[in-house]
Amino acid sequence: LTYWGGDERGSDFSGPRHLYISPNPSNGRFRVKHNLKTNELGVFRIYDVFGKTAMQYEISLEAREFFDVSLDKPPGLYFIQLFVQDQVYTDRIVISY
Repeated sequence: LTYWGGDERGSDFSGPRHLYISPNPSNGRFRVKHNLKTNELGVFRIYDVFGKTAMQYEISLEAREFFDVSLDKPPGLYFIQLFVQDQVYTDRIVISY
């Protein structure tokens, strides 16, 4: 996970969007952007359709609008969650080779 500084859907994939994933589908390397205005710590988690955690990190959102991810997992559908304070933001990524 590499940190970088510098349409709207939420956890039910409708309503305000807080996560942006590009490219999607992906070969396993993609960028996650967020539009959260917070200096909080959060937890970034990727899990598969069976609920198995593929990757999880504690991250600081202060001055970090996006970060790059390299996910070395089999092709398929994965869910990305960002936990900040009492909120959970969810989106999905398709990995295909």
